[in-house]
Amino acid sequence: MPSARPTSCSRAKGKRRTTSRTYQHCDIKDPRFIVNHDGDPEFSLITRSNDGQLMFLVNKLSKMKHKTPLGSRIAEVHNGSSLFTGDAGQGESNVRRWIFENDWLEAIIALPLNMFYNTGIATGGAGPHLNFNAVKQRLEAALDTLDISLRAAEFNNLWSAFTTKDAAAEAVIKKKTKKSVELEPDPDLRDTEQVPLLEKRGIEAFFQREVLPHVPDAWIDHSKTVIGYEISFTRHFFKPQPLRSLEEIRADLEALQAEAEGLLDQIIDNAAMGAK
Repeated sequence: MPSARPTSCSRAKGKRRTTSRTYQHCDIKDPRFIVNHDGDPEFSLITRSNDGQLMFLVNKLSKMKHKTPLGSRIAEVHNGSSLFTGDAGQGESNVRRWIFENDWLEAIIALPLNMFYNTGIATGGAGPHLNFNAVKQRLEAALDTLDISLRAAEFNNLWSAFTTKDAAAEAVIKKKTKKSVELEPDPDLRDTEQVPLLEKRGIEAFFQREVLPHVPDAWIDHSKTVIGYEISFTRHFFKPQPLRSLEEIRADLEALQAEAEGLLDQIIDNAAMGAK
């Protein structure tokens, strides 16, 4: 933490005193997550922000008792990503290395499906769940059963930690009423089109003809539709030059070829005379 060291300047009687301050800065290191391992005093166990479950494990490991007859035993429930995420040298891999090389790992146990009965929380499966809407409904039902209320920001943090984009997944429903269904847009796939103002049958016809054949699940956000005007300088003022005929082009190429051959003969003759 920064420490302040005030120093007073010397002064003469009757003059105003001035005070200056100098600051020293030092890095704040948490000994739970920056450890000394294998000769490296700065061995980092800090994982990426999108998957912090291993940080909870590191926090518990830092509290283990090593100098007692019984020692410590820790059990935690993780999803499978704790076993493989992170490249060599990154926090996740360093945590696993730290555990293995200290011989602290006793067992890894795969939990059965539906272990948390009547909560809608699954403990495993054959692969990623491709229907976010179904997962959200089950989670909300489980929270209602447990009388737990989450704010919108907490829901967003939860989805950010445990979900990822997949083109093969079902479309995410943002809002559903009796008359319509509003889907959650993907900002990375958002695009715009310039539609002629005099387009026959309007924007919908252009959308059906030019967009949907290539992106079947696209839709129009009419709140972003605006009308603009531009004058195409090229269309109205540019006068294209007529193309030259093939005969004219051929004549120019043959003239250039003859000129090049003449220069080559001249270079060879000059070289031969110089050699003599």
